[in-house]
Amino acid sequence: MYVKHSDILRFLDCGLTSDDATWHLSGILTWGHVKILDLTNNNIGIEPENFFQWLKKNLWGELSIDKIILLDNKFTEDNKSKMLQEFEKYGYPQFVM
Repeated sequence: MYVKHSDILRFLDCGLTSDDATWHLSGILTWGHVKILDLTNNNIGIEPENFFQWLKKNLWGELSIDKIILLDNKFTEDNKSKMLQEFEKYGYPQFVM
């Protein structure tokens, strides 16, 4: 289910993979700022590298996101740690995993 409300974007329980998520999210680059990106209950964490690279490329270039929610996405503890450490270095954005 995709829901856009003002500057909140949610893809909840859609079965999104890392590749699917980057494709579906490409349109938000024109928004400039998103308060919350909620991707709860998907499959992004199964092979997260494409999603992680997409975030790194676009968060430090074209897009501003205050909070990303990635609950129940099947991330391993190592993947969670890697992603959180990378983004904490730059202080951006807040992750809920």
